[in-house]
Amino acid sequence: EMAQQGLEIHTSFVSVSNIRANSMIAENLGIQPDDFVVNIQRIRSTKEYPIAYTESYFTLDRNLPVDKELYYGSLYETIKEYCGINWKTEIFRHSDTFTAILADSNLANKLQINSGMPVLKRISKTQDRDGRIFEFAICYYPGDKYSCSVTFGEN
Repeated sequence: EMAQQGLEIHTSFVSVSNIRANSMIAENLGIQPDDFVVNIQRIRSTKEYPIAYTESYFTLDRNLPVDKELYYGSLYETIKEYCGINWKTEIFRHSDTFTAILADSNLANKLQINSGMPVLKRISKTQDRDGRIFEFAICYYPGDKYSCSVTFGEN
């Protein structure tokens, strides 16, 4: 996605932990509140500034590795290598919902912007061929540095 915009990106921060799902996470993953999930937080950056902060959630039965060093490269290549799940061939459905929000102090710190600045928030869900939610993610992009285009139909 970032490469399509001509941006050279690297991962500048990773956190991996098992957490209890709150009601929103549980609803979006199709599990019960308080079930444990894997939470992967990443900040993707250009050479100059952060361009995206992402919180991804996966059910424990996906058997994702918990070594944060594995997630500094491509998230989906790590999943393919360690879990045998090829995102390009095994993910059946993907949906995104975009909203504009204002950065609170926590988000502003992660994106290195001022509090109150506009941020594009993307809620993303992917399903496998069995209809199970594979990933639930919340992504934040600084509004002054990121744009999104959607094209439908044939060329």
